[in-house]
Amino acid sequence: IVKSLARHRELMRQTDVMLPPDESLGMLNISKFAAKIEKKWHFWDTLYAKIVPGIPELFGQVVVLTSKVKGLAQWSRPANNIFITFETESTQQRVLRHLSVGMIHVMGNNTSKISNPNHLFRGEKLSNAREANEPSTIRWTDLNQKRRNIWYTKLQTTIVSVGVVALIAMFTAFCK
Repeated sequence: IVKSLARHRELMRQTDVMLPPDESLGMLNISKFAAKIEKKWHFWDTLYAKIVPGIPELFGQVVVLTSKVKGLAQWSRPANNIFITFETESTQQRVLRHLSVGMIHVMGNNTSKISNPNHLFRGEKLSNAREANEPSTIRWTDLNQKRRNIWYTKLQTTIVSVGVVALIAMFTAFCK
């Protein structure tokens, strides 16, 4: 669902760039604008749109992603990560002070460490409450990935990077 939402946001940004400055980003407005564009199309415009997507193509993808997100939102799945924002720093610190118990107690679900049973997640689980990173530093699409998959992806990236550097070094040595 996060990947679909990120792609949706990216498509809306691309659409916003293509729209005239005074146009709103409402779905009805974009659909009207896309329909006007498609009405003027000829054969070559249709072919060109397959290569370089314009507002009608982007809007079509947005509609598909919106339906996909609505469908995925209907699924019931356990929460792995919860992000809460606070109005003040003092409120955040107070909540963290009441919910933080340490990783060993969280892993063992030692509920006796919480004085108020209302602070348990779903009334029965300890939560690993801690101050989150800045939102701009969080890789939202990797949030619920298994560590093995993340490690494997990093390994692949490292191997490709080293290979490219080695190829450039060999090419440079060959050119001398």
